[in-house]
Amino acid sequence: MAVVELAGAQVALFAMAVALVIEHRRLIAERSVATTDFLTGIANRRGFYETLTREIERSRRYQTPMTLLYLDCDEFRTINDSFGHSAGNRLLTHIAAILRENTRASDVVGRLGGDEFAVFLAETPAERSAEVVARLQATTRSALGPEAPAVTFSIGAITFDSPPTNPNEAIRVADALMYEAKRGGKDRVVHATVGSAAQRLKGQRHVA
Repeated sequence: MAVVELAGAQVALFAMAVALVIEHRRLIAERSVATTDFLTGIANRRGFYETLTREIERSRRYQTPMTLLYLDCDEFRTINDSFGHSAGNRLLTHIAAILRENTRASDVVGRLGGDEFAVFLAETPAERSAEVVARLQATTRSALGPEAPAVTFSIGAITFDSPPTNPNEAIRVADALMYEAKRGGKDRVVHATVGSAAQRLKGQRHVA
């Protein structure tokens, strides 16, 4: 009788362990869906903000620089109107793939909405980020191929020598720089550096 009861307890424990594993995998899958952009497969706004929050804390802990890029596809509405929404969706998917292929595994690529993307470059000073931006510009200009107009981006790039207070601050500054690039004629990069969350933009400012 004792042997039967022991066997039954072992079966019950095994079943409980299996159930816990299944539930854990379900929760992971649900979280992945909640933080992944359904169209492009990269992080959505929520996923990007969550990761950026963790990376800011890591940058603060180890006192490393970080760079944030905010990219807006110029004349995306015109592309949609001229070639259709399916072409626009293919473009967004291709852009996301290009961004992932041209960044490191430690970097974070996200779609913040519409045709706006963000890239977090971990432990990346201003000089290094300028090289990354130049490479991204070169590989995205003909994203739709020869049958469509060249695709260009207005890019705001902000390097934090000391980490920002929170992700909202980082995004706000990068977004403002992106709009500065767009107002300056599009297909441009405006890159600035801040020393800390309390300081204004330094004189280190580059427009390309």
